[in-house]
Parts: sequence; C-alpha cells; structure tokens
Amino acid sequence: MLIELLLDKGPLLEPTRLDLKSVDEFLESQKITECNLVLGRNRIVHPHHKNLLETQICESISNEVHVINATFPRPNLESQYPKRYTEVVNDLNSYGFTLALMKRAHMTYAYGNAGGISIHLLTNSPVTVVGPMNWVGSMKYSYSGKTLFSARRSVGIETHHSSSGIRKIQLIKSLLRITWDYLNYCQRLIRQLGRE
Repeated sequence: MLIELLLDKGPLLEPTRLDLKSVDEFLESQKITECNLVLGRNRIVHPHHKNLLETQICESISNEVHVINATFPRPNLESQYPKRYTEVVNDLNSYGFTLALMKRAHMTYAYGNAGGISIHLLTNSPVTVVGPMNWVGSMKYSYSGKTLFSARRSVGIETHHSSSGIRKIQLIKSLLRITWDYLNYCQRLIRQLGRE
C-alpha cells in the first residue's frame, strides 16, 4: 500500500513547521551549517543487525561535513568523534524532529534492516540505505513490480544504496534472500500470464 501511495502521490511525510523551527534552533545552537544525518541501529534485540554506521560517520567527517547522529537509543560515540559530530539527546529525539533533520541534512544514511527504513523512505529527503534491504528492496514486498526503494527512485527522489562498512556475510545473506524473492515473484508472474 505504501508503494502504491508513493507512486501515486509522491512523498508522504513532511515535517511540521514547529519541528523545522526546533531543528533550525538546534542547528544554530550547535553552529552547524551543513550536515549529514545518521540513523543507525543500536538495539540488542537482534545483535546481528546492530549497526552504528561508523563508516558513514568517518567518511562524512573526513569530507569536513558535520554528522548528526539521531540513532535511538543514543550510541554515545562522542569521545570517538570529538569534532564535527553531534548526537541528538533522547528527549529531542521524536520522529517529527528526525523528519525535520532529514529535511535539513545534505544526506541521510539509514541502516537498511532497521524497522524505520520504510518510513524514512516515504520522505522527500535524500536517503542512502546502508547494507541489507530485505524489506524495502525485496520483490516479496513489491507492488506492480516496484519495491519501496525503486518506487522512490521512480518518482524522482534522491535515493542511493551503499554496502560500505557492512559485514560481507550480511550482504551475501541479504542478496540471496532478495534473489530468491525475485525468482518467486517471476514464477508467480509467469503463472499469472499463463492463466490469461
């Protein structure tokens, strides 16, 4: 349903003026003019999916771009990155605030196997999905041959994928799962065409 709506209506989520104002005040108080946003995964429920996107943090900082990390719960990486790095404190970290940060960021890096990725992709903000895309890139969860990832691209929203910093075994498993889903999708399509 989200894919159908995105293809029909375009981006579905926009921050409110109040959230944009809060983010602008936050950025001004931190003296941040240009930034990239990081939305990693910092939960122990599925430790194999925990990813703080440190490669993307390091690349942004080395390119002299400030990084704002809105990963929830906070990863507490400030001591590792003393310059050009800010974490959003938990009491500010509402999704409206995150939407506004996405709107203001040059690029948002979001972990592909985190629960929020499908919601992040409903924005008009530039997003790079990092790592496996089992839900948003799978034909198993597609609509009219489009995944949520490809639908975003179809409507002209800046959308990228990166495997930088992801363990190779995770990528192999994800690619095998996506390939299997695609083969099943093709098989269903062939059966359907055979009935017509």
